[in-house]
Amino acid sequence: MKLLQIPPDITDQVWGAVGPFLERAVLHSRGTNSTESARARVKTGHAQLWAIIEDEKPHRVVAAGLTSLVDYPTGKRAMLIELLGGESMQMWADLKPDLEKWAKLNGCALVFCWARKGWLKKLTDMRVTHYVMTKEI
Repeated sequence: MKLLQIPPDITDQVWGAVGPFLERAVLHSRGTNSTESARARVKTGHAQLWAIIEDEKPHRVVAAGLTSLVDYPTGKRAMLIELLGGESMQMWADLKPDLEKWAKLNGCALVFCWARKGWLKKLTDMRVTHYVMTKEI
């Protein structure tokens, strides 16, 4: 498996392959994201689009994700993993160090992840530091 960052200028060309995976993740976003808003943010450089592809040709996309960089008033920068969806998670969860390397190269000192509780089993090097509580109003 390989992790690829999709350049903003080719977002439209690859959207048919990555969009369905992001749509599944959007269903769990409680309305904070839509596939349309994700696409627009990637195209304007406000978010990063990632594809996880198989090593073997024709390099089929098996997962896709959306990240963003957050700059805090203290000067600390973090990468937020906002959306991530796909198939064969066990096979591509091992690519997280590649994503973290990219974050470090882009000045990040932290990685945050919006995730459902079950992801804790796969992301064993991450720990719960906060709870997100929501209420529809």
